[in-house]
Amino acid sequence: MSKRITLLTYGTRGDVEPFIALAQSLAEAGYRPILAAPRPFHALAEAHQIPFAGLDGDPAAISAALTDQAGMNPLKMIRFMSAYLYPLAERVFGQAALACQESDAIVHTFLMTYAGHHLAIERGIPDVSAQFFPVFSPTGAYPAPVFPDWPLGPGYRRSTHRLVTFAFRFGSETLYRRLRRSNPNMPSLHAWQLDQKGWIETPLLLAYSSRLVPPPAELGANARLTGFWFPRPCLDWQPTGSLERFLESEPRPVFIGFGSMSSARHAARLMECLEVIDAQGLRAVLADGPGFPSPGPLPESVCLIEEVPYSWLFPRVAAVVHHGGAGTTGSAACAGVPQVVIPFSADQAFWGRRAYLAGVAPEPIPLRRLSASTFRQALAAAVQGVRMREAAEALAGEVRGEPGTAAAIELIRQVAGPP
Repeated sequence: MSKRITLLTYGTRGDVEPFIALAQSLAEAGYRPILAAPRPFHALAEAHQIPFAGLDGDPAAISAALTDQAGMNPLKMIRFMSAYLYPLAERVFGQAALACQESDAIVHTFLMTYAGHHLAIERGIPDVSAQFFPVFSPTGAYPAPVFPDWPLGPGYRRSTHRLVTFAFRFGSETLYRRLRRSNPNMPSLHAWQLDQKGWIETPLLLAYSSRLVPPPAELGANARLTGFWFPRPCLDWQPTGSLERFLESEPRPVFIGFGSMSSARHAARLMECLEVIDAQGLRAVLADGPGFPSPGPLPESVCLIEEVPYSWLFPRVAAVVHHGGAGTTGSAACAGVPQVVIPFSADQAFWGRRAYLAGVAPEPIPLRRLSASTFRQALAAAVQGVRMREAAEALAGEVRGEPGTAAAIELIRQVAGPP
């Protein structure tokens, strides 16, 4: 029987969809993947025929509270995540352990790094860390994603990466010790190994584009920068006739969607985006979701959609307005269309800045600074800017040429052996 690879992830859709793509490629390579992720993503895994193990927790609640309680403050982010995860940690750890019982290797991402590495050591099997933003990899080339890119030189940038690694490590170990005090039967946590430069010694997959984030000179021998991981659409998916007719009309619409992100405090500001679209004589495809709670009656210039594969939709729009999630940034880059990034929290400001530096987006608009005026200016730059359109088309050719999950499978094969 072929080897079983457990994929451990926790968070919003942007933390899950890349693992859907990896699971598809693992299955094609002859492995038996199983995805362990929050329960709300069971339907997504089922639609792609990926075996699934559910973990407790509500990703939508995480994103809303993270935006309104932490915003872009890195210390508040860490404090909030620790407070949210503590009541769930024991159950999620146990569920992850069950998902790994018959595994031959474990691939884990950010919030499951400690659990995945610990379970791999307990079972005597190899593990791989897969990250969708630069983390556990100190460099002087750019700051850690949750920090601003102040002009303080490589020393400042490198220190931000080390601070994130330290905070993650300290927070994870403190959380686990608290759990063991109330549950003494839990095993002791295995040490997390770092080399002298602060890189983790676990093989590391960095699943984003080298064109948006060039590989730093400090890139370790155990790390592989692969390019984004894009899942293939479900074979039975078809667009609705109304959506096709809307996309065929002129002018070409703008896409507006904020993924799993939402904010009770900023709902009115988000609605201003639609008002600007209508006032400018433009049209929009609006992704239904937490970002627009109860939008009410929509003008004829706006088409509300639910589940539509970005790989199909984005090449058909004039620009992509989004929150700056790594997956949406990558999908827009692959489609060759300009972007407008409105970061809510976490690593989103980082991706907004990388899109800006690549020339495919105006400067990102932090959610707290969003207004009709700032959005109007950014939208005009994205929709009307010839150079931005040309830069987006050039970027698309490079992003499409990156190996993506093929490079990930190559490293997993080196670590876990053939299927």
